[in-house]
Amino acid sequence: MTSATNTNTDIQIAEQNTKLYYWVSALSNMWFMEAVWIYHFRIYASDTQIGWIDGLAFTFALLVEIPSGALADRFGRKKIYIIGLASAAISMAGLGLATSNIELFIWNFLLLGSMSLVSGADEALVYDSVLNANLEDKWDSIKAKQHRIVLLVVTFSTIVGGLLFLINTRLPFIAFSIIIIGAIFLALKYTETDANTLKANSKASSYLETLLSGIRHLLLTKNRHLALLTFGVLGLWYTFDWGALRPLQLDSFGYNETRQPYAAALILIISAIAVGFVRHTRLIFNTQYGIYIVSAIAFLFFLATAYDFELWTLIPLCLSIATLSILSVWLNDLVQRSTDSNKRSTVLSAFSFLYKLPLVLVSPLSGIYSDGQNISQLVVYISVILLVFILISYILFIRNSEKNYEHH
Repeated sequence: MTSATNTNTDIQIAEQNTKLYYWVSALSNMWFMEAVWIYHFRIYASDTQIGWIDGLAFTFALLVEIPSGALADRFGRKKIYIIGLASAAISMAGLGLATSNIELFIWNFLLLGSMSLVSGADEALVYDSVLNANLEDKWDSIKAKQHRIVLLVVTFSTIVGGLLFLINTRLPFIAFSIIIIGAIFLALKYTETDANTLKANSKASSYLETLLSGIRHLLLTKNRHLALLTFGVLGLWYTFDWGALRPLQLDSFGYNETRQPYAAALILIISAIAVGFVRHTRLIFNTQYGIYIVSAIAFLFFLATAYDFELWTLIPLCLSIATLSILSVWLNDLVQRSTDSNKRSTVLSAFSFLYKLPLVLVSPLSGIYSDGQNISQLVVYISVILLVFILISYILFIRNSEKNYEHH
């Protein structure tokens, strides 16, 4: 009887956390400045300066990325997540009120640091409550739905943000700051289960042990191919989704602050639809090589974005981000399933470190190539590097498969 009661309680907690996960994800992703932040920054900085502002801020974010997961594992994911959201709300308002490139740098620096605190904490909290209720088979669809919700919300907020920008360039940032406060109140209702609530331990050796365990997990031979694929494929997805590359590339094709919000919204709508086909994609490419086939398709689509097809320019952009979005959900599931509960936040943050690293390098280059009116050439170079990572990852995967076959 007690076991049945506990199971029912676990299911209720999982369902409540999942619903909150959808709502908090929606409110914390109202990126009104998605397609116009470049133009707000351009008031006070050149494209090259914007690239460095973005790249250096992401460097700082990466420095606290893995420790943020360890802190969440040790001191409570809910607490760390809420602190990160509060800091992000303040930083976002600061960006909107900035009046110089120095102020843009400082507030962007703090914003991305705040996002590092948020990284992986709520996702691991919700996943463990689902796991605790023996509903882990539903995680793939839960994550796909969350990803689809985020894409739809970003699409809506991108269009609204473009309209707000025409009224005042600061409004998109201020509006998002206010909405993040609403996400904080909802996040306070999250319930941490026994599976993801660990005792706080202030000993440096214990903290370091937790941190290094996540790094060691990445370096295990059986996961090395996955780490490389994450760096290449998700690195491109994140750079294209977050960094200066996409807005600068669209700008080079004639999509200014008036047209770009609608172009970005169209790309995101296609992505939202595509993510709904994650399960179908995995069934179609239901082989051990499936993820590499889809990765190769993503490479071809991204390479095509380097060229201006005039009226058809947005087609390869839409197909590229859609394919990368599918791969992001697919790889996330592989990471979740290969990680123990007590290491999940740390490992998720470690993988997040991997796929955010390329942005640190690409953002400064995007600004430099944009000022030189040659950003399409940079896209070709990135495409070649992506192909190299896919091929190396595939070779390691084949070698691992051969070793496993020999052992059996």
